[in-house]
Amino acid sequence: MTDALPLLIEIGTEELPPTSLTALESAFGQLISEALNKDGFEHSGLQTFATPRRLAVLIKDIATTQPDQTVDRRGPALKAAYDQAGQPTKALAGFARSCGVPVDTRFETVTSDKGAWVVYRATRPGLPLTDRLEPILEETSQRLPIARRMRWRDLSVEFVRPVRWLAVMIGTNVVPIQLFGCTASDHSQGHRFMGNGAFKIRSPLEYESQLVEHFVMANRMNRRRTIWSALRSKAESLGGTITENDSLLDEVTALVEWPIILAGHFNERFLRVPSEVLISAMREHQRYFHLVDDADSLLPIFLTVANVDSPEPEVVVKGNERVITPRLADAEFFYDKDLKQPPIQWLESLKMVTYQAELGSYFEKAKRLGSLSAQIASRLGVDEASAERAGQLAKTDLVSGMVGEFPDLQGVMGEYYARAAGEANNVSLAVREHYQPRFAGDALPSGEVSQVVALADRLDALVGLFGINQPPTGSKDPFALRRQAIGIVRICVENQLPLSPFTLVDDAVVSFAREFDGQPVKDYLIDRFEQWAIDEGVSYDAVRAILARKDEAPVLAAMYADMQTLAAFKTEPSAEALISAQKRINNLLSKVTVGEVGNVQPTLFEHPSEQTMIALTGTLNQTKDLPLSSRLAELGKGLKAIEDYFDNVLVMSDDAALRANRISTLKMLRDAVNQIADLSLLEPAA
Repeated sequence: MTDALPLLIEIGTEELPPTSLTALESAFGQLISEALNKDGFEHSGLQTFATPRRLAVLIKDIATTQPDQTVDRRGPALKAAYDQAGQPTKALAGFARSCGVPVDTRFETVTSDKGAWVVYRATRPGLPLTDRLEPILEETSQRLPIARRMRWRDLSVEFVRPVRWLAVMIGTNVVPIQLFGCTASDHSQGHRFMGNGAFKIRSPLEYESQLVEHFVMANRMNRRRTIWSALRSKAESLGGTITENDSLLDEVTALVEWPIILAGHFNERFLRVPSEVLISAMREHQRYFHLVDDADSLLPIFLTVANVDSPEPEVVVKGNERVITPRLADAEFFYDKDLKQPPIQWLESLKMVTYQAELGSYFEKAKRLGSLSAQIASRLGVDEASAERAGQLAKTDLVSGMVGEFPDLQGVMGEYYARAAGEANNVSLAVREHYQPRFAGDALPSGEVSQVVALADRLDALVGLFGINQPPTGSKDPFALRRQAIGIVRICVENQLPLSPFTLVDDAVVSFAREFDGQPVKDYLIDRFEQWAIDEGVSYDAVRAILARKDEAPVLAAMYADMQTLAAFKTEPSAEALISAQKRINNLLSKVTVGEVGNVQPTLFEHPSEQTMIALTGTLNQTKDLPLSSRLAELGKGLKAIEDYFDNVLVMSDDAALRANRISTLKMLRDAVNQIADLSLLEPAA
């Protein structure tokens, strides 16, 4: 790039939505780069900036002119381009207009075996970057991930928030494009309160440093790191520890341009309220960070990130303390009120809370969870009474005052209330833990009763919603059934539960008063299990080969172990030959009709290897209760018998009886091998 210069594009706005800032910044840079590449503008050193009041892209080196453009366009057929007198037709005139040339231009002709066509070829000089920036920026703004666009004044343009200024510079020169009702300049704005209004940008490369001079940290990631470092230092100075909360840290980073860390206190009396409640109130309502001591107990201190370096920080702190006190007082009130009634008495109130219109209330769901949990517990040897009790209580905190105010605490408060009412430890824990795992990578329920209720809750949702024909679709999954299914898979596999989810689905079907078909749920669970195993790193072919067994009552933990064993087996010396043999058998059997397969007749054997094959089949069938590694080892021992068979026996004999007998022998062997794994689906190890 011999003519490269730096490029700066800054869109100044009213305060951008904090939860969208990261996505907007990423998309803005990516879309600008894609558009420049599409237009042939070579560039490097792209950097993005995002604050509450701006989105910006800096490209350190960009070609200021497109490469020359080669035009090669095929027009109408030659016989349609000119009339009998050799004059241009309307078809040629339209083609000429589309090429931007006069109709009397000397067009070239291309001839092939399909006919002759008019062709326009030319080399056009590349456009300057200044001519392309306006349409590029306009297209980019339309493609940004904006959920709801806004209009302002009497303008027809839309953007995520009203645009107040626009800066576009190539080198030190302004590109005065017009967009969003603004004419681009070389001026930006500093901090809304601490800056001195607009200032002139000396050059794109000085953009970031000049903003710092005007109390704006434009680099979002640098601002985030600065905030986190300052929070940790402040916490340490106060004798506490702060736990990183990525979503909260991202949000406060998107709310400030010049972060200042302040510490406040709240009344120690509130510490009698569960810490999760106080943390939720501080985090969700005020964007405060909490501190804990060395014993991980909550301290009556909070940290907040201000956007102004006030000359009287104590006044700001008092204001924050004044705001949080009513929030904590409300939480204390709800907690005390909820404690006056044990959770079991809330069951009746669940009748007023709809779970799903066709599936009834949460009261009906609670009854199903109780009975289904007891049934699953009996299959696993877990205390049935505790499981039934936990299933009944699992959703009772939904009608508590605390969960009504802090919905994210459902389950958490249920455990506190259950313990306060004297419920058993395993029952109380299950009320909290049955929601786990809530997301990918989340911890599983730790208690046996917790695992049982977690399975029951998810199975009830899957069977019920599939039963009323509301399975997840490509675009809709309002009940998070994909996540529910993965939760079942993880609980079964990672806890090595020795039972089939098919059995559990049948149990869940029985718990409904209506008749539902459980097969679609079973198919869906196997589909989710397949994808989960692949995501966990098991090779795709090994996963498919085990699933191809189509076990009547698949135990997921055992199947997952088999998938891992089979993936490792591919590196064994005999693996490639066995895979090849199974594929050969499948190919031979694919050429025969059902009528050619019957019972094997030993009297038709002509070579000893035929009897050996029957013996191998019998041996493999007797290994069904052995670990997969042992079954594969036994199959490996039979490799020589299989090779001898193919070396000495012509399967597709001209004698129909011999051919049918040998085909039947191969089918018996294939069926026996497929109960181990469908080796034909494996790819030999590289």
